[in-house]
Amino acid sequence: MRILVADDYQGAVGQLQCRQRLHGHALTVLRGPPGAALEDPAVADTEALVLIRERTRVDAELLQRLPRLRLVSQTGRLGAHVDLAACSARGVAVAEGIGSPVAPAELAWALVMAASRRLPEYVRSLQAGQWQALGDARLGRGLHGRTLGIWSYGRIGQRVAGFGRAFGMQVLVWGGDASRAAAREAGFEVAASQAELFERSDRSEERRVGKECESGVDLGGRRIIKKKKKDADGAEIGRAS
Repeated sequence: MRILVADDYQGAVGQLQCRQRLHGHALTVLRGPPGAALEDPAVADTEALVLIRERTRVDAELLQRLPRLRLVSQTGRLGAHVDLAACSARGVAVAEGIGSPVAPAELAWALVMAASRRLPEYVRSLQAGQWQALGDARLGRGLHGRTLGIWSYGRIGQRVAGFGRAFGMQVLVWGGDASRAAAREAGFEVAASQAELFERSDRSEERRVGKECESGVDLGGRRIIKKKKKDADGAEIGRAS
């Protein structure tokens, strides 16, 4: 089978042990900009297309360029980037993997720590030969006792909430009905509204991709975001992180 892995611009596929399972198949791994190489006629004989998250859009136009395609395999969970109706119309099977909340949650917490302690600024200062000198009096802040706002208490949000609890933070949750119910059951405080989440949070983590988005929960336009504290930090996290 001729297998094409699209948009591996980080070179991650070559490091995976599971790649050995493709021994004996004609495997091509593209490392160029997202979607660009799929316009090359040389990939027209692809029979199986492996997607790395939402980097490649599979629609009727792409399927037209891949007439021999039989399978689309998605790493992690499927999203709106795959047109299932178009795939079904051409007899192309679509398979999805199992998404993991571990890496996105860890990344979210790394961003929270970096923002709280102003690590990017201090790294740049150190690279410029200045030791603990940013030219102002602002120092990094601790997390203990501060409020961590979590928008959507799904699998990622649950792990981030656990991190916040371990650091002695007050965790405040907002989301759909299921998110709020699960947060209450876990012993976390639930905000009365979207606006309250931002008004009270010193740090916020937003889970922007998932069932709650599809069910029509307002994910906060500028009117809501403006209600956050002036010195609050935010991190937007999803499984594509």
